[in-house]
Amino acid sequence: MRTTLATALSALLLCGLAGCGKKTGGKPQDTPPGGDGGRGDNTGRLDANTGQVRPQDPVTRTKMANDLQMLGIAYQNYFDTFNKGPARAEDLAPYIENDQRILGQLKNGDIVFNYGVGLLQVANTSGTSNTILAYDKDVPARGGWVVFFDGKPRRLTPDEFKAAAQPKK
Repeated sequence: MRTTLATALSALLLCGLAGCGKKTGGKPQDTPPGGDGGRGDNTGRLDANTGQVRPQDPVTRTKMANDLQMLGIAYQNYFDTFNKGPARAEDLAPYIENDQRILGQLKNGDIVFNYGVGLLQVANTSGTSNTILAYDKDVPARGGWVVFFDGKPRRLTPDEFKAAAQPKK
């Protein structure tokens, strides 16, 4: 039952983030012109086996958005429990159902997370919807998905990322 519920929830999140068939100018909403995920360079990640850059498919981009959104919610739940931001990836584990894939991304640096920052600290400065909580490691150079302290993921270009508020620790 839990697997079925998780699958259904994932499908709903995928639909919400990917547009689920909605068309804009003849292209699905999650595929901007060039098919590059909004990075503007039509490239993806470096393939460790071949050493070549391979394009990211929409499923991979959507999965990253879902992972970041889950981390945003986990952060908020952690903060509600302890009234402080998590200090390390393991602090978030119970709030992401010990998802080893996401924990691995946090530990190996594929997802950059701003640890040790309190929600009130952010709310009193640049605001939770303007300050980046976590992001895909490629965002500064290529653009991609980030999640803000309010828990909402958004795709940013490298220039938008540079202009976005980072928390002060």
